[in-house]
Amino acid sequence: MKRVYLDQAEWIELARARLGKPTSEGAREVLDIARAGVPLGLVAFPLSGVHYMENAKTHRWRQRGALAATMAELSCFATIAPASRLLEGELDQALRKMFGRPYEVRPIDAFGTGGAHAFGEPELADVEDRRLRALMDTDPALRPFIEQRREFAMLAGPPMDFPRPWFPMESVRQQEERFATTQRQVGATLRDAGYGNDGRAVPTLVAQMLVEILDPLNKAMAKTGLSADLLDTPEALTELLMDLPTQRVDYELRLAMHRDAGLPWKGNDLDDIGALWLSVPYCDVVVTERKWRALVQTTHLDKLYGTTVLDSLADLPALLVA
Repeated sequence: MKRVYLDQAEWIELARARLGKPTSEGAREVLDIARAGVPLGLVAFPLSGVHYMENAKTHRWRQRGALAATMAELSCFATIAPASRLLEGELDQALRKMFGRPYEVRPIDAFGTGGAHAFGEPELADVEDRRLRALMDTDPALRPFIEQRREFAMLAGPPMDFPRPWFPMESVRQQEERFATTQRQVGATLRDAGYGNDGRAVPTLVAQMLVEILDPLNKAMAKTGLSADLLDTPEALTELLMDLPTQRVDYELRLAMHRDAGLPWKGNDLDDIGALWLSVPYCDVVVTERKWRALVQTTHLDKLYGTTVLDSLADLPALLVA
């Protein structure tokens, strides 16, 4: 099975093709191949939490509903776990490689089903309504139907352009802008110091990223019984970070952006990098924006993880039928 991760823009093109209004070359062909290959288990189109969040940003139901319907049909609600969940197994594997422990490594369950898996929140799979739960207990044949409707509701959101007071749109925008502002500041610091142009790891960026994962790192070390003193050198910390696939992708793409002063940081880059640190290490094919394809290939992440990265749906059919 080939797992293909599609950028939000490519899903929009497939939604248009599904409605008979394709605007990009190859969208109709990809749609036909997907409809034939997904039921046979030949190809899968997993969604991530980024897709759910991007859908939530679309206010108009007409657009959001059509997009969610296309995603539901082709993904069958297959999802990829968030970095927070993937990181648990990645840390165990990296620590075992470096220090021989832990003896039992937590599995990396990258792929699963539904929004609960995409967000790493098992409780999202629970049906809270007592009437629905009683109905499913009375007639188990209704369970798949109810679960599918619940999953679609999570993906599509409320119909008819209802207000969504529970979705903190302004908070999300502020978080994205803080990320972009921070990266602009980091980039200026790195360029002023002359870092990042000789192929070596950049201590400033490594330190910043390790701070971001400090809590799960400390928990993994404590669970294993390893002393923090084992990671008291820049070399050890850099080796650890480079052995964590999600964090390696994040680091390399951030550094590549910082190296190229002509690539300005935008708030949405947080979502784009967040999607790539999940998809590049764990999917077979990734279709993304031209900028990100170029950066992934420039940093050789595609070769490192054996992933084919495209920037056009037109190039996808040849891979799917090969």
